[in-house]
Amino acid sequence: MAETDDLAVLPDLTEDMMNTALQQRYLSHRIYTYVGDILVAVNPLQQLPLYTPDVASKYRNTPKQQAPPHVFALADSAYHSLLRTETPQVCVISGESGAGKTETTKFFIRHVIECASQSVGEGRPRSIVEDKIMQTNPILEAFGNAQTVMNDNSSRFGKFVELKFTPGGAVTGASLSFYLLERSRVISQGGGEQNYHVFCYLLAGVSDTVRQSLQLKHPDHYSCVTYDPSRTREYAEGWAGLMESFSVVGFPSTDVDMILSVVAAVLHVANLQFEQGSNGGAQVSTPETLASAAAVLSVDETHLVEAMIKTTLEMRGEIIVKEASPPQARSTRDAMAKSLYGRHFAWLVQQMDRLLAPKDGQQHLSIGVLDIFGFENFRTNSFEQLCINLANEQLQFYFNQHIFSQELSEYADEGINGASIVFSDNIQVLDMFYRKLGLLALLDEDSRLASATDESLVSKFNKTLEGSSGYEQLRHNLSFGVRHYAGTVQYSAENMLQKNRDPLPQPVLDLLSSSKNSLVREIFTPESNGALSNSRNSGSFNLLRMFSKRGRSTKQVAPSKAKDAKGSTKGSVKAMPRKSVKKQVGFRTPAPAKGSKVGKETVSWQFKESLKDLMMRINESQPYFVRCIKPNQEKQPNLYEPVFVLRQLRYTGMLETTRIRREGFSVRLPFADFFNQFRGVCFLFSDKKTKGSATTCRTILEAASRRLANVKFGTQPALDGWQIGKTKVFLK
Repeated sequence: MAETDDLAVLPDLTEDMMNTALQQRYLSHRIYTYVGDILVAVNPLQQLPLYTPDVASKYRNTPKQQAPPHVFALADSAYHSLLRTETPQVCVISGESGAGKTETTKFFIRHVIECASQSVGEGRPRSIVEDKIMQTNPILEAFGNAQTVMNDNSSRFGKFVELKFTPGGAVTGASLSFYLLERSRVISQGGGEQNYHVFCYLLAGVSDTVRQSLQLKHPDHYSCVTYDPSRTREYAEGWAGLMESFSVVGFPSTDVDMILSVVAAVLHVANLQFEQGSNGGAQVSTPETLASAAAVLSVDETHLVEAMIKTTLEMRGEIIVKEASPPQARSTRDAMAKSLYGRHFAWLVQQMDRLLAPKDGQQHLSIGVLDIFGFENFRTNSFEQLCINLANEQLQFYFNQHIFSQELSEYADEGINGASIVFSDNIQVLDMFYRKLGLLALLDEDSRLASATDESLVSKFNKTLEGSSGYEQLRHNLSFGVRHYAGTVQYSAENMLQKNRDPLPQPVLDLLSSSKNSLVREIFTPESNGALSNSRNSGSFNLLRMFSKRGRSTKQVAPSKAKDAKGSTKGSVKAMPRKSVKKQVGFRTPAPAKGSKVGKETVSWQFKESLKDLMMRINESQPYFVRCIKPNQEKQPNLYEPVFVLRQLRYTGMLETTRIRREGFSVRLPFADFFNQFRGVCFLFSDKKTKGSATTCRTILEAASRRLANVKFGTQPALDGWQIGKTKVFLK
């Protein structure tokens, strides 16, 4: 199987066969493998000569079948399909941390741009706009990537890059979007992990003049940064590369200065300490740090103290000001640091999106690349994992429809009747999240109620979602389960409401929105909140619209009421009017709960809106899929752990390919192969003249069916469910 570039051609593809084939290919340094239209990329964890200019040249305007599997092949196919059909293309790249998603994304984008350069002008250097697009990646990595126990350069956000082209194939610009930045990392990291790269870059590379203006001290001074002195040179080089990227992309020096001031402000704010004062409330125990934070934020120091150590409550129309306890003050400090970094990151992406936008204002052809976080199931799963896994559940639904479409297409090409074939999907799980009284609506409802608690949230889940095929009630009163496509995940509801509310006290908002630092003031003004929420569209959106067409196809899968053990729905494959599908599940904005405060968007609401926007764009495109796999947990090359990989194949949905095949015709053999393998049933082996054909294969199958029907002993089932296509035999 190591020689098989496309596992979909195997007559009987099972999960064990897939895993074994990937292992054999990986150990022979063939890290790329096709499974139909899907590319599996196993991280080599070492440098291999797979991305040189000579290799890249072999994948320019080259049919997929004429070169070994490679991410360059997908990029080349997407580019030329775009020019040929003028239909938007999209490549969805997924996998767990350390699987190689970031590098795969860079290779895909690089090759598309090189294809465009060669197509427009043979041998010409990259244009200015092409260089700008390539230089956005170091900026995104500096501010959005961090070292984790699983990956030294882990993306802590999802991103969607959309390259823009003229009808002739020239690159005209790009657009950027991001999803769910991990803001909690700003204030704390687990053992063996670090904060975002930019903090170490800043502390190692900034000039003495800038260091003084930002009032920065030795790296050891900052509690939220783990600084490795042995890597100072590496950090300084990262800083130099970041400054070069800012220049190439087109950031004015004044903007760069403001960006750095916000990064420094986060360091100062996160370093603030509090103790109990004589009045029983909190007081700042680090006055020098307070002065630095106020100076860099360009706010009044006294007002900053008041905003941190006072709490306000609204009761019966009156505002009551109370002294905050030290834990409450620390909570405000953390919320402020996270909000500063999160809003600043959103602004940064928004600025790059503006600087890369095509200048003519015309409609352009596009190729999108989605680098998205993989499915997660840890010992403790919380709000962050709920959002991440919902995104993966959504993408898995889209992926399944793509595979369904492929199966139906092959049946149609072979003249096979697929009306009786039943496929299952995860629509019931998504409906449990999105319906009017679904999990997201209930979460938002309680997030808007001051009286709601984590316990009352789980109680509401259990009462309202009881009986839902995607929901599992657990004994622990602060936990609940969701039956995802990759398996059941137990979620802890502890602090879930707090995380979804993402509270920042009004005095802090008022203070920062009046800052003399124009960037701080901009990202905290009420008008900017919507613009920075990364939600481009509003209004209702039906989830099932996203698979109503694949490119221009309108085939859909109509679910029946039958449910399998995993909470998926089964239904016969047939075309369905969109109107009848709309009622089943959709992105719905929940109505405010009675007595709740309206107007503040919750984190889950913002995430749902950005996910809605993403799926709308993907739905309009011709899809390509790359499933990135990490071969082992030790980050060692030439080591493949089958059990570890099998779990990822399940989490990336690759095993769904084999499941969907089993639900249809799991074995499909060309006439010649089938005849040569089974000719002994009713043909002589000495007969060299008779060949495999529709007629001879049918003769064999009918003879085998008669023999099995005459079996009087044992449990041998009758041979049924087979069909003869135009070139193949299809068996269940």
